[in-house]
Amino acid sequence: MALGGESVGDPLRIATIGSRIYAAFLHLFLGGVAAAFLILAFRNVVGTVAVVCVLVAGVLWTSNVSTTLGADGIVVRNWYRTYRMWWDEIIGFQDGHVSAGEGVSSWALGIVSGSGKTLTCRSTSQAGRHGSAKIVAQLSAVASDHEVPATLTEMQEGHRHLFRKST
Repeated sequence: MALGGESVGDPLRIATIGSRIYAAFLHLFLGGVAAAFLILAFRNVVGTVAVVCVLVAGVLWTSNVSTTLGADGIVVRNWYRTYRMWWDEIIGFQDGHVSAGEGVSSWALGIVSGSGKTLTCRSTSQAGRHGSAKIVAQLSAVASDHEVPATLTEMQEGHRHLFRKST
């Protein structure tokens, strides 16, 4: 079976609302600045319409940010790139971090490949929070089903505050 939606069984799809809102806000902000610049500086209506079209496409594109754990492997759709990994390529799950600016970070799932590289799943981050207990339980269950070690330590229930990276 093909990896990415055609696998047998019920795949687990993780897409937190925080990661989607952040990505949509980023596109809206940047597109709004570009549209305002075109209108004010050049009074260019055609350029403004083009920017708005690109803006709408960007917001729709970011709605696909997700991590899908299927029977055959994992599909990670980050903002600008999609990664596919088979279960036999994965040697573990670990804590990862996504920058939230100014030295503040959010927990995100890190997938360690056989080559030693870690892929951070941005769709599992929650806007400056630790990982949710529900996501951790689901990830742990899937990891044990596929005999993948999961070293997920920053998922303490009740911790819902921003945390700073240690320097």
